[in-house]
Amino acid sequence: MRVLLTGATSFTGAYIAKALKSQGIDLFVSSTRDTCDWNQLENLRWQFCELKKENLIEKAPLDSFNFLECIENIKPEVFINHGAP
Repeated sequence: MRVLLTGATSFTGAYIAKALKSQGIDLFVSSTRDTCDWNQLENLRWQFCELKKENLIEKAPLDSFNFLECIENIKPEVFINHGAP
């Protein structure tokens, strides 16, 4: 199953991502910013998720072209909107 999750670098989002990944879910996450703009906590949470860089869609807030393109390319079966603008 392909799942797209927003908010994976938040405290609870990282736990959601890790739990989904541990279940063998094909998990993709979107970020509103570029990883070079993340703070230290966001980087630690990303490492905690143990996701690959290719599973991250950067600069993709919900109202952006990048986010819509991400949905077209990934074709997720489930979308979890844990992020908040």
